[in-house]
Order: sequence, then structure tokens, then C-alpha cells
Amino acid sequence: GRFIYKTNVRGTILFSNNTFGDPIPNTAKFGYYKKSSNPRPAPNVPTNTINPISTSDMNIIMSWIAGEVANSKTEYCYKESYGRGVGSPLSKCPRGSEKNGLLCYPKCKSGYYGVGPVCWQKCPKKFRNDGAYCAKPKPYGRGTGYPWKIGDKLLSLNAARARCLRANPQGCRKSGEIIYPKCKSGYKAVGCCICSPICPSGMPDIGGSCQKKSYGRTAGKPMVCASGKENDASLCYRRCKPGYKGVGPVCWKRCPKNQPVNCGAGCAKSTADCIEKTASQVTAVAELAANIMSLGATSKFSAAKAGLKTAIKAGDKIAAKAALKTAVKELANGFEQLTTRLVARKIKEKFKKESAEWVVQEYAKVQMKLVMQEEFSTEDLRDLAGLDPTGIAGVVEAFWQPICSDPKPFPRLSRNYFR
Repeated sequence: GRFIYKTNVRGTILFSNNTFGDPIPNTAKFGYYKKSSNPRPAPNVPTNTINPISTSDMNIIMSWIAGEVANSKTEYCYKESYGRGVGSPLSKCPRGSEKNGLLCYPKCKSGYYGVGPVCWQKCPKKFRNDGAYCAKPKPYGRGTGYPWKIGDKLLSLNAARARCLRANPQGCRKSGEIIYPKCKSGYKAVGCCICSPICPSGMPDIGGSCQKKSYGRTAGKPMVCASGKENDASLCYRRCKPGYKGVGPVCWKRCPKNQPVNCGAGCAKSTADCIEKTASQVTAVAELAANIMSLGATSKFSAAKAGLKTAIKAGDKIAAKAALKTAVKELANGFEQLTTRLVARKIKEKFKKESAEWVVQEYAKVQMKLVMQEEFSTEDLRDLAGLDPTGIAGVVEAFWQPICSDPKPFPRLSRNYFR
């Protein structure tokens, strides 16, 4: 519906932005021409009809209005949400504890190691770990020893000891009536001829093994998530940003003050509203539509709406556009009732008259599309009546399913339109 006109053109003309300027930035456009016997522009035809508000700013404005209206007038709204990735297994233990199996236990004191809830004494080097015991390394023999022999002083083992010491600098010791080499460090004599490993201090010697000491270290606790993640159903997810709560892989925005009852994917003003909306799957747009239709009490709106339906069904494009223009004008007159007093006041404050009227007209078009689309396809509405809010078709979804939000200040736009 936005055109730039050129008249008094002779010969050929190229339809391009260089020729006409750009009435709708970043949008595919079409050119039309008409031969005329009258080279002058038709009276009251604008020569440069351009949206006074940029498309991006209009999207921002409409989204803000949708949120404010949903927050104020609807009994049910949809929570804003975003994905936070697939959960990962619990992988970390709290400080001062260690992982053992799938649980975390306090670390054992020095010289001990943990097996589940029990700390067991460590085995010395070269001892084999046999659970509750430490199996000793193999013993070794210390030979036949150094007995008294002919030539030695009678009834004296001094000569035998001397022979032993010459061959064994670690020392020698008498056992019975024979001198034997002392066992090397870490071993002790067993009987006359065997050196057996010594058990560590405090570890009972039970022959071929040493019995370990042990103590309990309390029951294990579940593992936790790495820093920056949180546990949900034993999986770790990235923490949600402030104002959101994580449920599995999705972060859901918390319910606003006007719809405080948590209702699954949405929020409601009361438990009864929650049950009703969830059971019927009725979206808040029904309430908005009813609000719009309540303005249809005026004869002009009723007539235009009826005429629009008739024209669309008959395929009469000219009549449809005329009826649509009248209906939108009547809806725009009830802008405050369609939205809220606060929204209407803000629009007046933030825009000069021309721009404010454009915002009101675009909002009225959105509302008309919501109501009429229940009976006709989007293609019918666009092709026959031209009912496609300029540049903001993508934001219409925000009206079908109002997103929960607390009241927000008027958004920042790319420029000041109150000039």
C-alpha cells in the first residue's frame, strides 16, 4: 500500500530504487504503469507516501504493545523460553571429597585409600594388595650359617662370628649354636634360617600377610555439576539467565505479577483460569478478539465488517479495500479500549501526531487480521483486502499467543519520532 509516483514520463522508465527511491527498505517491490491522456497527477494523489516510522522500529513498538495488552487484559499468557542444550552426566565432587563409583566420599587421611564408604590402609611397596590384607613379598633364606669348627677356641663362637662378619657387613646374630647373617632392612628372622618381610607399624602380622587397618568415612553423596551448571534430574545443564527457571533442556521465564499462577508452558491469573485454558487449549487471542468485537457495537464498524466479509467472499477487491479502510478507522478510534490507557498515553507522548496515527492504524490492522483470519485465509485477506500490516507481519504471532512479561518501559527506538 505504499507507493512513490512519477508522472509526465515519456519513453521508457526503469523500475528501481535509483529511479523512484525506496518506499519500503529491505522488501521486494513491484512497479506499475498506466498510460494516460492527462499527463498531470490526479488530484489528491500523494507523490511521496512513505511510512514515517521504520519497519524495525514498528516491529519493536508492536511487540511492546502486544506485551502490555497481554499483561493487562489476558487471563493466560505463554511463558517465554529458550533451549540450554543437552544435559551432561554429573561429573564433579564437592571440594574435599573424591569420586568412588557414582558417589562422592570424604578424602581418606594420609596413608589410606578409599573403597566406597571405607578407608583402607595402603600396602607398603612390593606388598600385594589383597583387599583387607597386604600379602608379603617372598621371604629369603640366610644360608646354613657359621658354626663352630675344628681349630676354633673351644666353647667359643667368636671365630665363627668373625667369619660371618667378613662376608656380611650388615652384621650377624646367633641363633642356637650357629651364627647367621642379620636380615636386610625391612625383614625379620623367622626361625633359624628365614628372613620374612616386616609388616608396617600397627599392621598385625598374620604370617604370609599383614592385616590392614580401616575406618569408615560416612555414606557417599551424589556427584555435582561443574561450575556454571546446575543439576536437574541427575543431569547437568547450563544455568538459566536471571528471571528464568530450568526444566530439563529448556529455560522458562518466571510468571509475571499479573499472571502469577504457574500453568505449565503458560501462566494464569488464577488456578481456575489455568485449568480452563489448559483443558481447552484456548489461547489468549480469544479474549483479545472478544475485546475487539465489543467495539463493533458502532453501526459504522458493523457495516464495514459485514461489507468486508461480503466483498471477500465475492472476490470484489475494490469493495473489500473500501470496507477494510472504514473498519480499520473505526477500530483505531477505539485504540485506548483495544489496548490500555497507559499504552494510549505513551503513544501520544512518544510520537508526533502523524507518526502516532500511523502506529494506531497499524495496530488496528493487526487486530482486524486476527479477527478476520478466523474466517478467511491470509492469502484472501492480503490479496483482496490488502490486510497485511506493513512491515510487521512477523509480529502478528505475538498477538495470537501473548508472551508473559511484567510491565516494561517504552522501548528505545532508532530515532526520535517526536520532532
